[in-house]
Amino acid sequence: MDVHHGLDGNRRVVVERGDHSRIVAERGGRGYVQRPYMYHGHEYARRSYYYHGHYYHAYYGRYYYRGVYVNPYYPAYYYGPAYYGWVYNPWVAPVSYAWG
Repeated sequence: MDVHHGLDGNRRVVVERGDHSRIVAERGGRGYVQRPYMYHGHEYARRSYYYHGHYYHAYYGRYYYRGVYVNPYYPAYYYGPAYYGWVYNPWVAPVSYAWG
């Protein structure tokens, strides 16, 4: 169990269990339970949150980067690259609108 007290008065408690699951509790009732799992030879983690009477799940990967393990967020779904093309090139020509 690790208990971290921040300079702002916040407290974070992390419990690492024998099955490698992790329970994180923060001041104000926030926190999550993280459970690891393997898929096609890669390690991932599922975090379960409870917020306003509902459970939510978020999925994270795990890889080694410059001496530490990081957990990037993996969304449940994503769209193909063509969908995100508007970010790089919003409109080819200026758009004029009919209203004043």
